[in-house]
Amino acid sequence: MKVTAEKLDNHKMTLEIEVPQAEVAKAIDQACRQLANQVSIPGFRKGKVPRKILEQRIGKEAILNEAFELMAGKAYGQALDEQELDPVTRPEVEVVTLAEDQPLVFKATVTVKPEVTLGEYKMSCPSFEMRASI
Repeated sequence: MKVTAEKLDNHKMTLEIEVPQAEVAKAIDQACRQLANQVSIPGFRKGKVPRKILEQRIGKEAILNEAFELMAGKAYGQALDEQELDPVTRPEVEVVTLAEDQPLVFKATVTVKPEVTLGEYKMSCPSFEMRASI
């Protein structure tokens, strides 16, 4: 998985996440199994619908969207860990590439915790110093 981070204004970051094609293929297979268990197609038991028939009935787009849902959360979490980011908002997700024969590429824009740097701080209390000398 490749992650590219781009800093925007007001503590916003855009992460461009690329998931390899091999993982996309696994997620599509898993999505087909899950959808086959959910749909009822005459002539087939639940979970036993061939992939071709499933694609004809519900469409390839629905299978790809289900696969995206399976992959996106995990990939997003790994990207946050890799970049050591702590988001304070939910991501705004934009799918760049979602196809069966290509790697998945999507962008997630989040607001992260601002970095706080403290300046030099020196405590001085004249009355305290006076009491200490008595």
